[in-house]
Amino acid sequence: MRKILLPLFFTFFVILNFNAQDIRYETSEFIVGLNGKGFITNLTEKKNGIEYLAECQPAPLLSIQNKHSVEHPSTARFNEDKIFLHFAKNNVQISISVVQKYNYITFELTELTPREAVDLIIWGPYPTKIKETIGECVGVVRNKVFAIGIQALNVKTLGGY
Repeated sequence: MRKILLPLFFTFFVILNFNAQDIRYETSEFIVGLNGKGFITNLTEKKNGIEYLAECQPAPLLSIQNKHSVEHPSTARFNEDKIFLHFAKNNVQISISVVQKYNYITFELTELTPREAVDLIIWGPYPTKIKETIGECVGVVRNKVFAIGIQALNVKTLGGY
């Protein structure tokens, strides 16, 4: 079984494919796509063409919370090693560093402006079609082929709701 961790790390070997609006992170067996609004557009197993992202459910890469209101990104821009998210309602800008390693990629929030406008960072949730095993406490779902999960790394970060 392969284990795939989602932010703060994605455990994928990545080949980047850029254009003005969307970006795609790809391994030999898995594709993760993001659109120009900062939402995940696909979590696809390449070998069998299986799409693991649940349809008709929003999947923001990262959201913010302030005064009990959650805001999803309104726009995203990409360059070789950064993702820039903009949140229009609170005029918040977030930079996420993208670092490639040999067999995985990490996503790390590196800048947040204005900091006082955000009480909480929320990575995900990432709705999937995987239903065989669900571990809510550790933020993972898995089947016989893939495990997809998320782990928050500090007290002001939440992995999904």
